[in-house]
Amino acid sequence: MRDGHRNPGDRTGAARTSGDRHRPLAAHARRGTFEAAGGRCRGRRAAPRRPQCDAVGGRRSRRSPRPHGAPLSPVARGGHPRDGSGRCTRRIGGGRRLRGPRTRVDARGARRHLAGLRARRGRELVRRLRAPGPAVRKPSRAIGGTQPARHLHRFRTNAALIRAVLFDAAGTLIELREPVGEIYAREASAQGLSISARRLDDAFRRIFSRADPMLFPDASLDEVANLEKNWWRGVVRSTFLAADSAKRLPDFDASFEVLWKAFSTPNAWRARPGARELLERLRNEGLRRAVVSNFDRRLPEILAGLGLGGLIEAIVLPSDAGASKPDPRIFQHGLDRLGIRAEEAIYVGDDALRDIEGARAAGLQAVAARSLATLTELRIPPGGA
Repeated sequence: MRDGHRNPGDRTGAARTSGDRHRPLAAHARRGTFEAAGGRCRGRRAAPRRPQCDAVGGRRSRRSPRPHGAPLSPVARGGHPRDGSGRCTRRIGGGRRLRGPRTRVDARGARRHLAGLRARRGRELVRRLRAPGPAVRKPSRAIGGTQPARHLHRFRTNAALIRAVLFDAAGTLIELREPVGEIYAREASAQGLSISARRLDDAFRRIFSRADPMLFPDASLDEVANLEKNWWRGVVRSTFLAADSAKRLPDFDASFEVLWKAFSTPNAWRARPGARELLERLRNEGLRRAVVSNFDRRLPEILAGLGLGGLIEAIVLPSDAGASKPDPRIFQHGLDRLGIRAEEAIYVGDDALRDIEGARAAGLQAVAARSLATLTELRIPPGGA
């Protein structure tokens, strides 16, 4: 009778009723029990284990699980690498090659360890990725990860849309005839102090890079000139103190007036090689030209004295835009002065942060001036106008 059928795996001998028919059996009942007389399994057997690839004979066989506490080999004896791929890595049967492990390796150095292991007949378990030796990194094509001028045709925007070129001033179109440290050291020597020009030059670079932006949003244009002069006064004073704090200029105000006038005249500056030729060529090609710089109000007079003022249509300074580089607003102010959109302009500068990154943040294409031997190498592909 079915309701009175005894569960062979139940050692208590209790009969299963109709309500217990669909109740899951116990673990020992699922594995099955043997009769004492014949030893034949009458219970429900477990599903046979899937055979694994045998790394020794290349055939499939049933293997027992790894004993508890036994060490885990880098490559399992079943032929499966311990890198998460779960694939066999050697030839089986009549020379048929199974797929090797994937490139994913969880443990540190696991792929290097697998590459050192050898299968039968000298075959490698893992294909070596590269020859041993230091990795060779390709040099970047320009400062700040920008494209040199000869790669203008690879810019994101169409070269035919370029209608304007914007420039930085100091370091791009113009440069000093001699280092700042030399001019400062000569003035200190006139005051009876001996300070190394190299130390003064290094101190100026550090002070200038950490100085606050030359911004005076609440001042009128008449007051900006005096405020900019006081800003430079603080930079010069900090430069001499940073170069040698034990030496003080006897008359700092007189020395500062001499330095201020020296840097205000075009004689202290010169046009960089190819600057005038480039501006003339761009004018003949019909491209708009502007200068966007963090310089002070002395810049228009310096550019005019070097013969570049007549080749530039607009000069944008922090006092005009209410922002300084790398703020995108000063670049946008220059574009508005020319009536050009950002995707139609290129900016050429020498500073990776203020010029290159700032111009790219404003939507312009950037060219590193240091990537050009001379500015005449900057060429816009045909149809740029």
